[in-house]
Amino acid sequence: MGGLACFYNKDIFKIEKLYIILRVRNLNTTIASVYVDINLFDELLESLLAHISQVEARYPSDRLIIGGDFNSRVSLGNNGLDPGIFEGSLMNEERMSCDEKMDTRGRKLLEIMEEKGFVLINGRTNSDRTGRLTHISTLGNSVIDLVWGSSGSINLISDLEVLQTHTMSDHFPCALTLSHSTEIISAPTHATTRKIKWMPGNRDIYFGDLKYSASVCSITDDVSEMNEILLSSIKKSARIAKMERKSTTNYNRDPPDIQNYKRNLQSHLRACKEASFSAESLEIYQAARKNYRNTCKRKRKAIMDEKIKNISQAKKPENFWKAVKALQYKPYDMNGINLNEWEEYYRGILPQRPTALFQPAGKYVPQLDDDINYQEIEKSLKKCKAHKTPGEDGIPYEFFQNLPQN
Repeated sequence: MGGLACFYNKDIFKIEKLYIILRVRNLNTTIASVYVDINLFDELLESLLAHISQVEARYPSDRLIIGGDFNSRVSLGNNGLDPGIFEGSLMNEERMSCDEKMDTRGRKLLEIMEEKGFVLINGRTNSDRTGRLTHISTLGNSVIDLVWGSSGSINLISDLEVLQTHTMSDHFPCALTLSHSTEIISAPTHATTRKIKWMPGNRDIYFGDLKYSASVCSITDDVSEMNEILLSSIKKSARIAKMERKSTTNYNRDPPDIQNYKRNLQSHLRACKEASFSAESLEIYQAARKNYRNTCKRKRKAIMDEKIKNISQAKKPENFWKAVKALQYKPYDMNGINLNEWEEYYRGILPQRPTALFQPAGKYVPQLDDDINYQEIEKSLKKCKAHKTPGEDGIPYEFFQNLPQN
């Protein structure tokens, strides 16, 4: 079974069980991500295209892109189109495919999509010139994960690439790149950032460098610019005082044996590509993938058994509830109320916010109404606790508490 992934939370036009339709306003583009269940093929396509027609009626200038697992094999279909459609685009007029079979659903899908004026993108882009296989399983190999674009969207599409990398699925991910978008790539297994951490033993070096820093003496009328100068100067002096540390976050939390299985699976997939997905190489790859899946299942079962064991053997209430919490699962429920409705509701029940020029009537209280002075800032900084997590600027309190008088 294929899956849907949507990482865009604005302007969602329609969400159904097996498809999502959303608008990208700055591109005047509507994108639909779909999974076509073979048992609901006719019903699903009818519903999807009805909503697409609503989009066309409401946003007539929008370009349309539909992609997902269609469970349909279209072979070399969608060739012989008007050459003018591809003029000025990065796509080829002739479409290629590694899947030479066409099934009944594929014929019907081609008929419907061509009638609507959609162009099949698979097998036409630079990265998918040969029409790579998108699905590999023991039942066979095929191109069933398809991307369709309206004739107006052709110039918007820069590339389509079938990412033939190992996953838990029988399907390979398809990456579509638009000419005004930034290409989405897989997250790195490691992310390295630089953080500063207060070290009392290096305080004099930090203090001395900041005290005689030329940038600190820069004066400007722009408060935001002054703040940026201060923060960059603090970080520079912290680096000179050797208070900067590299922080490496490892996103790959798999156990070593699972990581080995992944590497082994990747090497088999590489060999499979080099052998042009021959029967022998596919058999070896599918056996390796089955072994990897079974190992992951065993690991998950072992973890679950350990959690249940912790509950049964808990003797103290705190240990019992800690074990129960580890088993809890909170399902995600999408809020059906959009942002505009929330804003209108609260605007109706809450009083209007005062403007910056608003002056409250009543007695003048110096402690509340006077501007914040240097002594108050200094007093507040002294009250800040050490070893606390820094804010957005990444600078702990100790660096501000040890600023020189200049």
